[in-house]
Amino acid sequence: GAAALFLAGAEASKALGEVATARAAAAKAVDFSRKLGDKAALARSLTSLAEMHLASSPAEASDADPREALRAAYEALSAFREVGAQEGEASVLLVIADARAKLGYGSEGATAATEALAIFRALGQLRGLERSLATIVRAYVSSFQAQRALDIMQQERSMARDRGDTASELAAARALKDVYVVMGR
Repeated sequence: GAAALFLAGAEASKALGEVATARAAAAKAVDFSRKLGDKAALARSLTSLAEMHLASSPAEASDADPREALRAAYEALSAFREVGAQEGEASVLLVIADARAKLGYGSEGATAATEALAIFRALGQLRGLERSLATIVRAYVSSFQAQRALDIMQQERSMARDRGDTASELAAARALKDVYVVMGR
């Protein structure tokens, strides 16, 4: 419906670096979803709006608003939980993690990303698992806890190896590489 069209417009505008336009389109999607009473569409729209609040354009590096991102993301989380959409719940937890990290609360961000990781793992979603691991790394590194990120990624890799889960082991190894790069090793 109309909300989906506005969301597509938001993504296209974001890809073009037009963050303000993207944010406005996502806000319109939220409005339409509220008017229709469609909780699932509302949750998706709020997640997009939260992502747009975290985005910044090259021209305006300061136009990101993590506090507004959190407000929209927590409302989306509630709606996803209400409709039982676990994949959406996990995805918006990653938005919450990034917003928390940008506000200087990396450990809280890592906690939200770890919750998302558990959901994606239960759903068997490798891409979500990879995104979660990368978000955990960013969250800890943002709060100067690279060693903590390193320890967790090593543990994730070991657990995946013990389960015989080669894909997850490779995802953890990629995240581990990112930590080593940050640490200069």
